[in-house]
Amino acid sequence: MKKISLVLVIILFSCSKNKIETNDSLKTDDIKYIKNLGLLDDREKIIRFYSEYKNEVAGNFYTDKRICTYWIDERNVSKNQKKIAFYKDVIKLKPNYNPGLTYSKYVEVTKSDGSTFRICMNGTKAEIEDFVNVMILTWKKSVRINQEY
Repeated sequence: MKKISLVLVIILFSCSKNKIETNDSLKTDDIKYIKNLGLLDDREKIIRFYSEYKNEVAGNFYTDKRICTYWIDERNVSKNQKKIAFYKDVIKLKPNYNPGLTYSKYVEVTKSDGSTFRICMNGTKAEIEDFVNVMILTWKKSVRINQEY
């Protein structure tokens, strides 16, 4: 029975219609929701966004200021998670393009306090590479600008 359940989960995730999005492709309600979670300022724009499930439940994104992930448990509020790293606090971004059959690709974010979290994404090889490369370039640009002052 457990094998059948695992196969069903794999099939559901592989048939998912979720895609990498931008600020322009996200629904206005999604952006308002993310702002209400306290993960986005009024002047910030989401550069790339991906959800493993529904946008109201799970999100992975980055802006010109920060990298964020959230999980809002629909049944148990104590399981809610929001993780944020402002670029000035990021010391390492490590992509993992081969996490195994049942997992999404991800970038492990390491902060200056030693804590880590993952930003997940899925899509075509080109979409995933774009997601990761733009994230790294945005971080490097932000850090370089902050060091100049």
